[in-house]
Formats: sequence, C-alpha cells, structure tokens
Amino acid sequence: MSWGIRILNKKLRTLRQKERERKLQHDQPASTPLTVGSDDICYTATGEIFQPIRLYYEALKPAKIFNAFSKLKCLALDKDQIHWNWLYSGETSHLKFRKRVLDFKPPLVLGVFSFDQERKLWLDLFSIERALTAITFFDKHLPRHAAKLWYFSVINRLFSLDDAQQFDPAQHFNAAMEFCDPAEALTAQLLALSEQARDENEKMELLQHFFAQRNAAPTQDVEHGAIRFYDEGLTPLQIILNTRQQVAWQHWKGNASYTRSDYLQELAEHVKLR
Repeated sequence: MSWGIRILNKKLRTLRQKERERKLQHDQPASTPLTVGSDDICYTATGEIFQPIRLYYEALKPAKIFNAFSKLKCLALDKDQIHWNWLYSGETSHLKFRKRVLDFKPPLVLGVFSFDQERKLWLDLFSIERALTAITFFDKHLPRHAAKLWYFSVINRLFSLDDAQQFDPAQHFNAAMEFCDPAEALTAQLLALSEQARDENEKMELLQHFFAQRNAAPTQDVEHGAIRFYDEGLTPLQIILNTRQQVAWQHWKGNASYTRSDYLQELAEHVKLR
C-alpha cells in the first residue's frame, strides 16, 4: 500500500464527514464536458483549446498536503477516494476563463490531483490556461514547504472531439519517469560549443547555428520542462507553452513541417511591423 493511500485511510473518516457537509455527491460522474469548434478542434467547457498538460510537485510533507486539501471547498475526493477533483466552485468561483460555467451539477472538474509512493504529486489538466491558473491558485493555498512545483509534461498536438473523449493521461504521461531538466543539458551543450570556439566571432557563429538547428527540430509528442515559477514568475512558462500551442495549431491545419523557428520568425516580423 502506497504512502498516499495509507495517509488517506487515516484521515478518511474526517474527510468523509467534511465531504458530507459540503453536500458533494462523489458517486456522480465527473463533470468534464468538451465541445468542438468550427475548426473541428476540441475545446474545454471553459473555452480553451484542449491540450493536456500535467504539473508535477515534490510532495515534501504529505500530511500537510492532505490537511490543506481537506480545507478547500473546491477540492473533493473522487468516488474511489483516491484522487482529488479540482472543481470550478467554492474558492475557484472567481477564476476567469474564456467561458464562465458555474452551473454544472455536479461542479465542473478543472483538473485531477494524484499521488504515488515516490513522493510525487501531480495535477492533470486539459488546457495550458488551466495549468497556468492552477499554478498561481495553489501557490496561495498549498504551502511551499509541503509541496514544491517541479516540472511539467505537455502533449504537443491538438485533438478532435472523439480523440479527446478517449484521452487517458495515464497512457501518455509517465509518472515514474526520472525527470532530467532539459535546461541543464542545454547549458552543458552551450559550454562545450564555447570551448570549441577560437574567438568570440566563431563562438557567436556556432551558437547561432546551434539555436537555428534546435528551433527547426520537430517537436516531441510529449515534452517535459522545469517550472521555475518561484524564481522567474509565470511569464517564461506561459511563453513556452503558448509557443508549443502555436506550432500544434499549424500542424493541425496541415503545415506538418512548421517548427518553433517558423513561429519565432513570424513573431519577429510582427514586432517589426508594429
């Protein structure tokens, strides 16, 4: 039995009472409706493009995490009493998405928290906007000394309604993966290139060639990256995820060879025209 389940069992009686007080019916199906746009792309009920993403946390103090969860009206145990549904109700009612949908019965599920025995906590969400909102929301409600933001995994493609309805996070995201920060590998590569250069001009040429090749490389189906929210804020992550979505959008439209390099070039030209 995993550490998360053991802790859950100890707190189960209290949590059940709190759930009864909230009058949430956990035996009802989760409310996660999806829609399709005129472009045949799947959208969430709150209006964002359906693009699954998972946020990982280091679960430093599991007991404090469960205590924090049990105090939030917007979190509810699922019917199996293993996962926690993050609901669009209670403390999240003020959150702004492209569409406000607060009248679902049971409440709309924005995301789902899960635990494993390796002291990992993760939150599965169906849009990058929800992920960015979740980061700032739970930074206020989940103590950093109990759970620390770690890294993300994102699906680099868009979905039809049929594909989205069949999507299972467990089949696409690997919770057992040993995360290696891509930025650290990139730093090592840049240092190696710098050491090869005979002077500053050659160094600049090598670096320009390296980044041109890197940005022109095909995107991975599932991409991972560190979350540096505590040091850098949300903007760098927002740029990374929005860039991936723009590339995925072009692929959906049939531009299979479109890369980050193309997007960055278009962005630079747009800035020049302003």
